[in-house]
Amino acid sequence: MQISPKSLSLIAEMICGSHGTSSGGFNHPNFPYRSSTYLGQFFMHAGLPHRHPAGAGRKFWVLEVLQKENAAASSNPKLPSDSMISILQTLLDGRTFADMKKDRTAALKDLNDVLKWDHLRMFIDDAETAQVEAIQGKASSVGTLFQPRRAWTEQEQKLRADFAGFLDSASEDEITENLLVPLFLHLGYQRISVTGHKDKRLEFGNDLWMKFVLPTKHVLFFGCQVKKDKIDAAGRSDANVASILNQITMMLDKPVWDPETNRDHLLDHVYIISGGEITKQAKAWLAQHLDTSKRRHIIFMDRADLLDLAVHNQITLPKRTSDLVEDVPF
Repeated sequence: MQISPKSLSLIAEMICGSHGTSSGGFNHPNFPYRSSTYLGQFFMHAGLPHRHPAGAGRKFWVLEVLQKENAAASSNPKLPSDSMISILQTLLDGRTFADMKKDRTAALKDLNDVLKWDHLRMFIDDAETAQVEAIQGKASSVGTLFQPRRAWTEQEQKLRADFAGFLDSASEDEITENLLVPLFLHLGYQRISVTGHKDKRLEFGNDLWMKFVLPTKHVLFFGCQVKKDKIDAAGRSDANVASILNQITMMLDKPVWDPETNRDHLLDHVYIISGGEITKQAKAWLAQHLDTSKRRHIIFMDRADLLDLAVHNQITLPKRTSDLVEDVPF
């Protein structure tokens, strides 16, 4: 969706900011004033290559930039373009308000008074990051891949270390049920079905399957092969990756039964997920032994990916099943 022209005009004024007096040119005293140099820095921080040209009017130039970015691609049709979301997040960056001794809460209210006419709302998440969401519907910028990369906060670093400890001690079933299921649910997957090791022979190597509904209402089906430890293909460890190859082949050849549609469906993609590292040798070995038609269906997700996704999406740190059982005092 695109933000309306009137809203863009007001947002442009907020980006330019005001001194709080008539010299600022605009009546937005809760936003810091930005000169030509700082306008260029603003868009640089938003990850966009725009620099204010000498002699150009500040608001009119900013508005031209917003109009261009407003028409750019969006990862979610219910939300503005990816670059506009980055601009709005940068506009409410907490560090700027702290440095300039401005009230971010008041600025947030001002911005929401504008965005409400476009059925959008900004909010501040637990990590103090500004997020965008649709007032109607479940669309939100939380957890989206287009958010600017940033250094983890001290709290997030601790959470990442806690998740690493969970991956070190949890079983494959615990990783699947207590981490992957809530993570994929948060990312928008539906009908997530866990097989577990008991029924694995009946599911042809499929530890978990799920589906994802595209904005066009078409449905993609995904399967997951989950491994606790490192996946490698060096030395004598070919047996490890050869087993995965066999399971990938079975998963792609055998359909899953979806009770909602009352029919079988072949998997569109297979996630190979590891609580450890997936080495380049392992990926190359699998690519070499899979034909082109099957190779394009494989998606790798290793330990680093799991940790980053869990922290970035603010997934609750899971407890191992064994932790839920009280210690027996004898």
